[in-house]
Amino acid sequence: MRAERSDTLLWNGIVAVAYLATGVLSLRLADLHPSVTLVWVPSGVATAALYLGGRRLVPGVALGAFLVSASGEAPLAFWVVTAVGNPLGAIAAAFLLKHVLTIRPQLDRVRDVLAFVLAGAVVPTTLSAACGTGGMVLLGMAPTRDAAGIFERWWLGDAVGVVAVGALILTWASHSTRFRATQLAEMVAIFALAALCFGVATDPARSPSTSALFGAALVPLALWMTFRYGPRGATAATCAAGAAILYGVATQSGVFATTTPEGAVFLAWAYVSMTAVSLLLLAATVAEADRRAVDVHRALDAVERSISINAELAALVDSSNDLVFATDLDTTIRSWNPAAERTTGYAAEEIVGRSVAELIPPEENAVVGSVLESVLAGERVDALDVVGVRKDGSTFQAQISVGPILDDAGNVVGASNVARDVTDHVRLKERLAQAEKLEAVGTLAGGIAHDFNNLLWVILGNTERAVMKLPDTEENRPTRNVLQDVVAAAVRAKELVERILSFTRAQPRESQIVSLREIVEESLPLVLPTMPPGIELHVDLAGTDDGVLADPGQLRQVVTNLCGNAITALGESGELHVAVRPIEVEKTATEDVPPGFYVLLEVRDTGRGMDAATRKRIFEPFFTTKHPGGGTGLGLATVHRIVASRGGVIRVDSAEDAGSTFRVFLPRADVSAVRVDGAASESAAGGGESLLVVDDEEHVLATLGGLLSDLGYDVTECREPEQAVALIEAEPERFQLLITDQAMPGLTGRQLIERAREHAPDIPAILVSGFGPAAAEVAGFRCLQKPVHVDELARTIRAILPS
Repeated sequence: MRAERSDTLLWNGIVAVAYLATGVLSLRLADLHPSVTLVWVPSGVATAALYLGGRRLVPGVALGAFLVSASGEAPLAFWVVTAVGNPLGAIAAAFLLKHVLTIRPQLDRVRDVLAFVLAGAVVPTTLSAACGTGGMVLLGMAPTRDAAGIFERWWLGDAVGVVAVGALILTWASHSTRFRATQLAEMVAIFALAALCFGVATDPARSPSTSALFGAALVPLALWMTFRYGPRGATAATCAAGAAILYGVATQSGVFATTTPEGAVFLAWAYVSMTAVSLLLLAATVAEADRRAVDVHRALDAVERSISINAELAALVDSSNDLVFATDLDTTIRSWNPAAERTTGYAAEEIVGRSVAELIPPEENAVVGSVLESVLAGERVDALDVVGVRKDGSTFQAQISVGPILDDAGNVVGASNVARDVTDHVRLKERLAQAEKLEAVGTLAGGIAHDFNNLLWVILGNTERAVMKLPDTEENRPTRNVLQDVVAAAVRAKELVERILSFTRAQPRESQIVSLREIVEESLPLVLPTMPPGIELHVDLAGTDDGVLADPGQLRQVVTNLCGNAITALGESGELHVAVRPIEVEKTATEDVPPGFYVLLEVRDTGRGMDAATRKRIFEPFFTTKHPGGGTGLGLATVHRIVASRGGVIRVDSAEDAGSTFRVFLPRADVSAVRVDGAASESAAGGGESLLVVDDEEHVLATLGGLLSDLGYDVTECREPEQAVALIEAEPERFQLLITDQAMPGLTGRQLIERAREHAPDIPAILVSGFGPAAAEVAGFRCLQKPVHVDELARTIRAILPS
């Protein structure tokens, strides 16, 4: 607070001194009365000080006015009058300019200059002129008849002081830009040249024409200062010109030498005031023009940036793989990018102006209305799943985001739409869901396969032992037939487990290059007996006989399953078409079969067809549309797995009451493909070789041991893997073959073989698993899947043991 008070006192002192100095200087120009002068510079000082410093500087102005009056011969009462009257005009001017008209002190606008002249120099100065004139008349310092002349002179002096000196202080004090050294040098040179012209113009030895010529040269110099330095240059030129004019009046030189004293005073006032106002208006006009030019350049830059941004946005929209288009509030399409053309088949000129409802199936038109309601409310709709319709009538899955388009007032005038073709993504999700279901079934199947196969082996093995021991006589034939039926049932149960494992684990099967045409020819006779007489069969096996790399048995299973399902769908009458032909697939927008060369198996029927919900589930394990007991639901699931395991693709086209078409694409076999021959050695009996058999299941172990004993082998049975390792460790040369189960507590079959070979490195081994042959295929031993047929077991053993 103390520092602020000291600052106020300092500035009041500076203002008082400035007022006193300029007042004493101005009184030297007094002509009509010692207290009335041609120009009153302190009025400009006071007005600028109170505008910039506020009312806190009123004491400094009043003190300065009091001291100026005290420096003359006026009575004390007049000192008091001027100490009140002079600050009163400055206070009124500062208040009007700052708080009423709110001008900029830089005076760089025309309105500010006009307001400054009227509200700062013309109107408020009447207060100080009235106070001063009235005081002089009342105090007897001037006769009443001179009151009008004194008021006029007083008012003109105050006005000129405000316009010239007040404007100079305001413009120079408010501008923050500093002059460079070159600019200062230029300004000094101009003032020097002006002083030279002024000296020549006021030289009594010069002719009037020469004086007028050099006097006129001051005008372009003043204009130069105005154009170069703006309002500051204009006020500096005005004060310089005013000083020169006052000098001419005082010395009666130049143009003022030819006029009367009264005329000289009027000319001086006119020159100073007109010069000040003209130069200020010119400077303000130039400043406004410069600002407008800057604004125009900024606007042009903004337009260029906008154009550039719009061009970039247009390029992004055009290069986007998403469908980008705009619509009106009535859903009329107004723009259309290239990706939209590629996806829908509609060119921009075809679709612009039409409703977006034409791109959506009729049953989903309600979606358009709900989205429009959200957009009208100013809301965005993100990631909405819809079905799109192409120009050719085909459909595609799309995910669309819609947002409102606003005008400058914030009103919704349209909608921006960004859509993405997610057909492939949806198909991938469906396949992933299918794979997850198959994995779940595989986990379930794998969990029960081992125990189920063990049970089957006990049934199959003991039944085969019974058949082997029962003589083939007429008397025993009925019994043998019953036992053979049990064996056949066990074999079919084994095949069922293999089918479950085949589509859940994609385990490899023996493959060879086979003719798909021949497979169809071999398989059709198997399904013909089940076909009602009202069904017409059409077979097309023409064309080249390209082979495929596959397991023949699996291919027969594919053909019989597809044909059997078609016969079921046809009922009592209809047409069944079966065709095989080579085909080359190219990548298209609607077909997701990888490009390449294939052999196509097509099975088409004219039956009842399927709806969309059924089509999505037909390859699910255990899903069936047949009546209870009419099917296991594994047929098409197995077909799908077989085809996928061979690198093929199966596609289904079907609709209700329009039949179904199954197309199986199997890769055409390379001529260099290697044929894998699964033929085994001929069955043969044992020759007393010593075999070690290990299985943790008692009944399985007994069945296997009994079979091998019946085949003529010396069998040692063992239920504990660690016990088997101990036997081999004790007698490494005793056993010619190790046969072990895979899943056992303590050690797995694979670990048992590795431990056994630490003591008997050359011992051959057979690994038997209820999980299928993919459980532990490792070089160095053979793998068999439970239940093992006695002939297969005998051939495998004879293939391993030396003759």
